Parts: sequence; C-alpha cells; structure tokens
Amino acid sequence: MPLTARAFRPLTAIVLLTTTSMAISAPSTEPVPTRATAIEGHVRALESLGQAAIDEELDEFENRLSESFLAETSRDARRELLSLIADAATHAGGAMLDEAGGEFRLSLLGPKSVAVVFEVGSSPPFAIGMLRVEDIDESLPHIELGWDNAEEAFRQLARDGFSGVVYLARKGQVVLEQAYGISNAELGFNTRPDTIYGIGSTPIDFTVAALYLLAQDGKVGLDDRITHYFDDVPDDKQNMTLRHLITGQSGLPDFHDTPGDWDPDLGWIDRDDAVARILAQPLLFVPGKGEAHSHSAYGLVAAIIEKADGKNYFDVLRERIFERAGMTRTGMYGDRGGFGIKDFAEGRGARAVGIPNIPPNWGPTSWLVMGSGGMYSTLGDMRKFYSFVTSNKRFAPEFARRWSGEFVSIGGSERGFYMFHAFRGQEAEAMMLINGEGRSPKMQALSRALEAMVMSDGDER
Repeated sequence: MPLTARAFRPLTAIVLLTTTSMAISAPSTEPVPTRATAIEGHVRALESLGQAAIDEELDEFENRLSESFLAETSRDARRELLSLIADAATHAGGAMLDEAGGEFRLSLLGPKSVAVVFEVGSSPPFAIGMLRVEDIDESLPHIELGWDNAEEAFRQLARDGFSGVVYLARKGQVVLEQAYGISNAELGFNTRPDTIYGIGSTPIDFTVAALYLLAQDGKVGLDDRITHYFDDVPDDKQNMTLRHLITGQSGLPDFHDTPGDWDPDLGWIDRDDAVARILAQPLLFVPGKGEAHSHSAYGLVAAIIEKADGKNYFDVLRERIFERAGMTRTGMYGDRGGFGIKDFAEGRGARAVGIPNIPPNWGPTSWLVMGSGGMYSTLGDMRKFYSFVTSNKRFAPEFARRWSGEFVSIGGSERGFYMFHAFRGQEAEAMMLINGEGRSPKMQALSRALEAMVMSDGDER
C-alpha cells in the first residue's frame, strides 16, 4: 500500500511516521475540532504532565479518556500510569510521535525514556481509548543532524549505502542539494539530481490542488454533495460532500481493493468499477461526524475532477498544475513519458514488480489508487509543486490554508520508494527522495532528525 503521514508539532520536536496510511499534513478547512487537533491536544497534554500535583493532573486528563477506558481501569491504576508518564516528560529532552496500525507511540526521550502508546477514537470527542507505557529499545538508531553538519552527515550515510536525492534550505538559502548513491545497482547507474522516483501517496496533494483550482473556476463547489456527480448514491452517503472527502470526514474506509485483485495497488480496475466499489462500502461513521483518512475518498475526488473538467485526471493535472509550475518529469505508472531506463531509480522494496522494478513497468495506474497514488516525480518537480501551492499566488485564502504554516509529509511504497518533506516557510525546508525502504529503523531515524532540524527554533547544532 502507499504510505503517507501527518505530522503535528507540540512543544518539542515531533514527527509522525506511519506504516499504514494517513492524510498528508494539512490544516482543516473547517473551523471545527477535528481528530487531528484532538490528537495534537492529547500529545501536548501528555508532554506537559509533571507540572502540577498528580491528582490535579489526573482530574484534568481523565476528560480525555473514553468512557470504556475509565470503566476498565481504576483511578489508582490511572494515577500510577500518569505518574510514570509525568516522570519521563519532566526529564525529556525531546519527543517523537509515530503511528502504526491505529496506535500512536509518543517517545519521550531523556534519562528516563519511555514510549507512551495510545489509541484515539474515530468520532467525536476523539477520546483516548487505550493508554499504556512501554520501555524504549535503546538499540534503535539515532542520527545527529544539524545545519552545520548535514553535508558531511549525508556523505557518511552514502558511504553506508544511502541512495537518494536531498534538498535542504534555511532562511531562503540552499544549504544542500545533492544526489547520492546508486539508482540502479545492476545496471550501474549513479543517482542524479533529476533521477525519477515513485512518490507513494504524495499525489493526494496534486488531487486537492486540482480540485481547488476547479472550485476557483466555479466548476465545483466544496460543499456540493456527491449526488451532484454520481447517480444511485446509497442513502448513507447522500449527504457526503467534496469537503468531507478532502478533510477525512467522509466516513469511507481507507482503500477499496478486494481479495480478487492480484495486487492492492496495481491490480487494474477502471473508474466506474472504483466508484461502484467505493459507494458500496459500509461507512465508518456518518459523513461529517468523525475523522479517518481514506485513500478511497481521493479516488472519488479524482473521478469528480474528470467529470467536472471533461478531461482525464492526468490531463487536468498537467494543464492546471504541472505546466504552470514547470514540472516536466512527473508522470503516471505504466508511462515512460519519453524517459529512458537510466532516468528512473529502481525500487528497493519487498514487493518488486518488473525488471527493472520501476514505475513504467507496473502497468497503467489503476483506479485502486488513482487520486492518491500511482505516480512518479523528481526532487526538482516536487520542489516546483510545493512552491506552486505555497506561494499564495494561485489560491484564494480558503484554499491556501491547506499548505500554509508548518507541515511534514511522507509518501512511499512497498516496492521500495520513499519521499520525505518538512516545511516551515522561508525559515527551513527539507526534501528527500530515496529508492529504499522508508519504514526501516535507519530511515525513520533520519526522517526524525530532518524533522527536528527543520522544525527547531533555528539554533545551530
């Protein structure tokens, strides 16, 4: 499956990595509490424990716990649990947040390092339904990375086998822009700055940007119901809107592949099959009454884009975004785009497809992932895209908010590609594309180090 992630930034440096799938970081366009803001609030509360008497903190924190968790635990057990967390939080020098399989793992790092593991409900009030403390494996890799040592650090990583392209900028100045390692070991191709990589679920941002541009042209309305675009919408989805689809509030499950598909990403289905599957799925919650990321929701958005603009999805992206942004090396699976084998990095993942294992050999992009994956790009093109959407020159304020402020996004695929992007405006930015396993402990450690560097207060390290 594609990989994406959302990162929140509480009081200390924090990154959210995922082995499942979540939405790329984006402030909600709806001025109401969301699951994302609830999670951020829970993290802030956990990190700030130890600043008052434990019973006082317990009284306050219990408002964040679900009724079932309160019923299943005693007050003494909850006091003991919060005391452990408070002791670690008080002495912590940093914090990092990971997500996998629906569980969040907040690592409080310091003399008494612990991991606080918790679950959050998918519907309001987004309460904590499970909370426990685990010891941290001190053998996990740690990478020291700062603006002053980044160039040498990546040289050393390359000597140890790192392969990819990296861009670092600070206060509007490029600090590092470099290619490292081998893009195809068997054929002996070295990585170049314009080497092409699979980008996982990053096309979610392409989809949203295209929808916003159509909205600005009056071709769609974010509060349109999907019944405006599809016939025979089931009763439980009659009130679902485009805004629900792009803010995680649709109630749709994450994916719509079935056991009969030979691959959950690459197995071919067309648009009509995808729409039929998505609309037939049971909802996780009533649209607008909960929050859970859904790749399927972006598949519906891609179909709406085609219906509204009268062109296929990629042509809409090309005409409305890629050409305007100057992106010339971005394309869909199964299409070489005029590029040769040496232009593509070969994926180094557990599920290789084709010889070599590159996006043009994976068949045409299926509507299993259309709108939320199925594409390739380069460091240069992705930089141009994010410059396009963060410049505040293309979008009305309502739409520009999605990419304003600070965010971290992560995309990848089990076929062996990974993209990391941390953005803090003109203050700092980091982008990295690799042909390797993004979920490896070493790559997670590198991602955390990059996020901490970009989201820091700018102190030299």
